[in-house]
Amino acid sequence: MSVTNLDEYRNKGVISALEELLALARTGEIQALVFVAKFGPHDHRAGTTGDYKRHPEQAMSAAFIMKLKLAGLNPTLDARD
Repeated sequence: MSVTNLDEYRNKGVISALEELLALARTGEIQALVFVAKFGPHDHRAGTTGDYKRHPEQAMSAAFIMKLKLAGLNPTLDARD
């Protein structure tokens, strides 16, 4: 197994999620993203795109919803879950 294949296997979930988001963005279903990417044990980078970049208050609300979900509180604001 090559190093590339090993990396692809290790990051399969990340690649799959990004491909799904990309497909939705190409059809116009996604208008904005709030994201955090992990590059290493202590290297995290955050960003916003689209409407969230223009409306940071909405990005903060989306980030708060993510915080609740990560805490296991399962907010009902997202019908897709």
